[in-house]
Amino acid sequence: MNNYICINGKKAELTAEQMRKLGIFFDVEAGDLERGETFMVDGMRFMVLERREDGIFVVADELVERRAFDDDNYNDWKESSLREYLNEDFLARLECALGEGAVLDMNVDLTADDGLKEYGSCVDSVALLTMEQYRKHRDIITNKPSWWWTVTPYSTKSNGYTSYVRIVRTDGTAVYDGPSGSCGVAPAFVLKSSTKVRRSES
Repeated sequence: MNNYICINGKKAELTAEQMRKLGIFFDVEAGDLERGETFMVDGMRFMVLERREDGIFVVADELVERRAFDDDNYNDWKESSLREYLNEDFLARLECALGEGAVLDMNVDLTADDGLKEYGSCVDSVALLTMEQYRKHRDIITNKPSWWWTVTPYSTKSNGYTSYVRIVRTDGTAVYDGPSGSCGVAPAFVLKSSTKVRRSES
């Protein structure tokens, strides 16, 4: 039976014997991973934040790249260029490695840091952490080598703020920055429990 690996989103067919010789194997179902455990997808390491009824909620344990939150400098995630990229090109990369349907839709709460709910919520396959999620899981989320985005706006348009988004600094504290700036990206998503993944060695 043929298998495949993905390298930067490109699929390469291998036989089972070739995969064994290369040390490539899927050793666990995603739903068997515990909070704080990590696994690899196409050279990227992800950490389990919580187990849910339909899957596991995970975030990149290392920043995957640097990008603007929104090329037009707007702080509503629903309209952001980063959202479009993560749910198209980046999702395709995940599905190449994990299989179509492995990444489940999730609700993303866009409540601003000051509590305003003007931006509502949206449904995504891939998003960023909210500040609430970051605070909840701060005990296991490691500091990163550069500042990185959350999905949470500082405030909203009705309050006179359209161009500030909450970010996390290298020491783990939170400030804000303009959406058109370049910051680290730590994608978050829900992975179907039955998906086979490779547990990280670390």
